[in-house]
Amino acid sequence: MHLVLFRDRPDAVETHIPEVIVAGAPVTRFAVHDTSGDGRLSTGVWHAGIGAWRVAYTEWEFCHVIAGHARLHEDGADPVEIGPGDSFTVQPGFAGVWEVIVPMTKHFVILDPPSDQ
Repeated sequence: MHLVLFRDRPDAVETHIPEVIVAGAPVTRFAVHDTSGDGRLSTGVWHAGIGAWRVAYTEWEFCHVIAGHARLHEDGADPVEIGPGDSFTVQPGFAGVWEVIVPMTKHFVILDPPSDQ
């Protein structure tokens, strides 16, 4: 099939991120709905609880916020508020803090770098 509906929900995987937590005790869950043949492109849904953690992106990510509220703190830049209906991309090289203020749900599209990089 060449059409993947996000309403056909795969089981979510729960992840704990203690090594990078800045505040709170956030737990994230994600479900991958589709992956490209080479495994570099994935799409799905992500949920996160309240808290903040450090991130460093090597991948490219498109996000569309379904629910909740967060603040993205890129190192050296002003924080950016995001909420329901917001769409944005995060490019490789982004380093900073994801701060979830109200439990969040987003759809994502992630493109990982080629394996030879």
